[in-house]
Amino acid sequence: MVEKLKSILRPIPWSLVLRVFAFGVGWLLLPFWVFVFLALYFYFFPFFQPLKLILHFVILLFFMAVIPPSFLSAVFFSVLFYILLGLKDFIFIERAPAHEMLFLLFILLLSTQFYFSIDAHYGMAALFYSFLAFAIFFLLGRSAFLGRQAAPPDRGISDRALVSLFVLSFLLCQFLLATSALPLNFLYQSAIFFLSAAVLTESVFDYSFGTLTSRRLLANFSVFLVFIVLILGSVPWGL
Repeated sequence: MVEKLKSILRPIPWSLVLRVFAFGVGWLLLPFWVFVFLALYFYFFPFFQPLKLILHFVILLFFMAVIPPSFLSAVFFSVLFYILLGLKDFIFIERAPAHEMLFLLFILLLSTQFYFSIDAHYGMAALFYSFLAFAIFFLLGRSAFLGRQAAPPDRGISDRALVSLFVLSFLLCQFLLATSALPLNFLYQSAIFFLSAAVLTESVFDYSFGTLTSRRLLANFSVFLVFIVLILGSVPWGL
């Protein structure tokens, strides 16, 4: 994942950075309805394939509407918007890592808001939102699959990739529900879920495109075990 992030951030297109900076500052300081017009301008101009990632943009605006403005949230949303514009405007040379990183950041955003908003005792509400999460995982994951495959996007994705994406979305949805029952703070729940989702997504993507090897699989789950021990070790367990 570190290598993917490095490929996204190098070289830095400063015109894009300035737009993203104005995007984050605008969300913090402007009334939201004014900010929406600013965000629409930054997204649609230059007018180049605006519908390609429109779902990502709409979901991003939705979360920005329901989450109270803060500096850390502004930084996170700005990073998401940076990758989103970089993909839409074909600024990134290596697009596959950027697509996957965008997918994982949306997973982090959705899971954090889910655990913050949903109490484990509210079974029906948690169940409804988990099905909504499944739909979002599937739709955004499809875009990530299309961004990674060698064939043109208008040809769709292969049957193998489609089945893999469905299984991945279902597993993420189920694990989202299961993790909400843990007696932990929502930040720990989000960290555990995101770590699991990142390792699972990496493995499923590798399998779908024929690059999964036993060595890569071992490396993925070794990283998972190390970080899960660190996360659980930092939890203030009570007697």
